[in-house]
Formats: sequence, C-alpha cells, structure tokens
Amino acid sequence: MSDTYQLNEVNMGDNWRDKAYCKQSSTQIDFYAEDKYTIKLAKSMCTLCPVAHECLVFAVRNQERYGVWGGFTPRERNKITRSIINLTKEEAKGLVIKYGNQVLSQSN
Repeated sequence: MSDTYQLNEVNMGDNWRDKAYCKQSSTQIDFYAEDKYTIKLAKSMCTLCPVAHECLVFAVRNQERYGVWGGFTPRERNKITRSIINLTKEEAKGLVIKYGNQVLSQSN
C-alpha cells in the first residue's frame, strides 16, 4: 500500500486556489495542453506550488478528466484513483482504523 497517495487530512474549505503558484505567477502555461513539452512545464511549476497537494486532492475527488493538477496528468491521477478503489479489504480496514471514516467519505 505504499503506492497509495494519501487523500485525507486536506481541508478543502480553505481558499487554497488563491495560494496556487500558477495563479500568482506571471508565467503563462496551458495546464490543459497535451504536448509533452507543455505538460513538463506545467508539472515543473507545480513543484514550486505550496498547495500542489490540495490541488491534486481536488482533482481526484472531482474526477477532473483534463489538465495537469497538482503536478499529475489525467493518466497519473487515474492510477491514484485506481489504487484507492482497488484496495483489499485488509488495506481498506487499515485505512479506516488509521484515519477514520473521513478517508472513505472524502475519496468518493
């Protein structure tokens, strides 16, 4: 389960988008572009972002199908989602024990 990305412990009530580096930067990058070069630029901007984790959690929870969010492409986010969905009973039980029911309710 070490490959499972932790989606809990993020307070989505905070106005995290205002803190996003992509919003504050004067550099214009198309986060919805599909060419490898632009995707690489977008991902590199995400590495500088103080709210990249919140951005990723938002995209996974809302099933964003397009664009780079939190440094992850749609394909990479799908892998995260599948790793959450494909938990064994024992792994799911371990998450509930460790983090409580908020993990299950927030990952839906």
